[in-house]
Amino acid sequence: MNIYKKKANQFISQFNITQITSESLINAIEKCGYKVIRFRPYVNKDNVHDLMEKLDILEFASGEKAFTYIDANNRFVFLSKDLSEEECCILLSHEAGHVYLKHIGSKLVLGQDIISEYEANEFSHYLLNNDLPRKIRTAIKKNKTAYLIAAIASAVLICSVLISVNVFLPGNNSLYYVSESGEKYHRKSCIYIKGKNNLKQYTLSELKQMDYSHCKVCIPDG
Repeated sequence: MNIYKKKANQFISQFNITQITSESLINAIEKCGYKVIRFRPYVNKDNVHDLMEKLDILEFASGEKAFTYIDANNRFVFLSKDLSEEECCILLSHEAGHVYLKHIGSKLVLGQDIISEYEANEFSHYLLNNDLPRKIRTAIKKNKTAYLIAAIASAVLICSVLISVNVFLPGNNSLYYVSESGEKYHRKSCIYIKGKNNLKQYTLSELKQMDYSHCKVCIPDG
């Protein structure tokens, strides 16, 4: 399996992600020890502006939609506020690639070299484009209660069918009846023994050891 596909699968499994959303990606990134900070270039609240100024990234951030910052004391993923949900997922999945693939180098802002950008892009690709087996597993996980109810209902239905079949088909423990002078065995409801007295009662196992044959009216299949 492609190493980046494998890493994307591990990421989803480790953080129990059932659907790729900005919220699920932010939660996963923060569980990796990074804080996600929303910002607007040049239009930030005082604390965000002060932080960017302190980290000396104000000018850099003005031309970016998302980036990951790391130094000896801080681990941040900055994400623009002026994005759609789809754009957030694309950019966060890329930054999650930097985080999960541990792109810790000499530069404070990650992803400024060709190799790490390529790796983060590959990770993002496999994270956003789930393969069919993973979609199935995710659907089951997401709807496990509904699947459980459906499975129980199916089991009940199957049992009901089997019970019905057992009632209407001959079985070794089913009871059959023979008149005193008769040579055939019948079901209790058969018109040929209705109203007759002194009927003998046998199981199919017992009848197999005798010379009686089945009635072709009430037991057409024998």
